[in-house]
Amino acid sequence: MTKQQHILNALLDGSRMTHLKALAYGTHRLAAHIFELRKKGYPIQVEESRDDNNVRYAEYFFSDTYLENVRLSRLAA
Repeated sequence: MTKQQHILNALLDGSRMTHLKALAYGTHRLAAHIFELRKKGYPIQVEESRDDNNVRYAEYFFSDTYLENVRLSRLAA
């Protein structure tokens, strides 16, 4: 399984992906993977936050509605 597939699976499981979490999948290029997934049609959203040290970071995720539609389509298949 590729790093991009691992990231996609984590997002489809409802996880919010950050750069720090992406390191666990062996990639420093989270934004590039997100860009490629969006080009493939995945509606990945982003929310910017700040940590306790006021450092800005991005969290990538799927909306709850999209995740519910994916779950329903998997049940119907």
